[in-house]
Amino acid sequence: MRPRPKNLSQILAEKWPEQHKKNIKPEYTSEISKELALNLPNTLRKCIKVVQFERGILTVSLPNASYQMQYNACRSQLISQLRVKYPNLISIKCQVDPNMSTSSNLVKENSASYSTSANKAAKTLSDKAKQDLTATMQDLPENIQAALSRLINLK
Repeated sequence: MRPRPKNLSQILAEKWPEQHKKNIKPEYTSEISKELALNLPNTLRKCIKVVQFERGILTVSLPNASYQMQYNACRSQLISQLRVKYPNLISIKCQVDPNMSTSSNLVKENSASYSTSANKAAKTLSDKAKQDLTATMQDLPENIQAALSRLINLK
């Protein structure tokens, strides 16, 4: 049996993934997805997708487990806020879909928070931590020893 043919957006996403990601905007196709987006934190708004709402169970999809952890932190508050408008909501089921794409803006926001800049003072290790790392360094491969020694010598 032959696989189903790809649509144009799938072909373009494979051919030019960087250009395709720039055009991705959240798509609110139903009332519950709009309400969900209003009650979510900004970091989750761009990547969560409503899969279905059936028999009181809302199924949402996230691109990876780190977003799922963020979602779990605000889940109970989210359910109570959604139950105001949708009293038949029983629970929210979350599934991780690694094939989902996130917008490039979201990736840039997350990577910017981890970048080091000249304006920020670098954190240094305590003396005890430096001693412990030095003691364990001797049994490790050379490349790991080099990386740990650079970490120890940060000022």
